[in-house]
Amino acid sequence: MKIIILTVDANIDKIERSVKNKKSLIIDTNDNSNKEKELKYIVESIHGFEQSPTIDIMIVRFSGDDAVREALGDEMSQMIINVSCEEESIYYISDLSTTISLFI
Repeated sequence: MKIIILTVDANIDKIERSVKNKKSLIIDTNDNSNKEKELKYIVESIHGFEQSPTIDIMIVRFSGDDAVREALGDEMSQMIINVSCEEESIYYISDLSTTISLFI
């Protein structure tokens, strides 16, 4: 199963380490101030990710805009997980490795 992980965390190293045994693709759209362009880029990247026979997990660092998050949920059929390593976030997961391993 392919999984897409959305995050707004500035430091995605912790997320990347939590999926260390799986081949992953990382894209960063956080510097894109145009939400429509950001969404288009993420969707296009996901379509490319779907075609890859060797990559299981895609980590997307994005702006965190709720409209982008909702549009992705509406448009995409893949499992999308919102995560954060920052305790104050509503998407905080204390044991990221274990949580992600439940899905793969």
